[in-house]
Amino acid sequence: MGIEVSLRDRSEALEVILHGVADDALLSELGGAVRAVVGPERTTVLNLDGLTLVNPEALRALVEALVGDDQAKGSRVCLVCKRLTARGLLRRWKVTPDLAIYATLDSALAEAGRLRSGYGEGRTDDAAMAEAQ
Repeated sequence: MGIEVSLRDRSEALEVILHGVADDALLSELGGAVRAVVGPERTTVLNLDGLTLVNPEALRALVEALVGDDQAKGSRVCLVCKRLTARGLLRRWKVTPDLAIYATLDSALAEAGRLRSGYGEGRTDDAAMAEAQ
């Protein structure tokens, strides 16, 4: 098992792209490392499209490490998850109850831009999710 991590610096946010299988230890360590790179003020889009979800604890550890103790940071982290089945797992596992999940990268980046400008609170993009199916 392994995870490939890519970072893309976009004008609206830092996109963290994950590919591979969600392994507990790897994701937990990765979250702290990414948080150190991102810093407390940077909006982060966590792109889960290439990640195979097998364990809720692994993803929960990553999300908690990204958000850390700063509750305000939670409003500056959002997820991209195109697959409806993966979205269903995220809901059932209650991994991300306070984070917005988007069906497309474009919708996540648009929201990140609004957040950066001081508008919006993050949201779940169910309408875009339905359109992507």
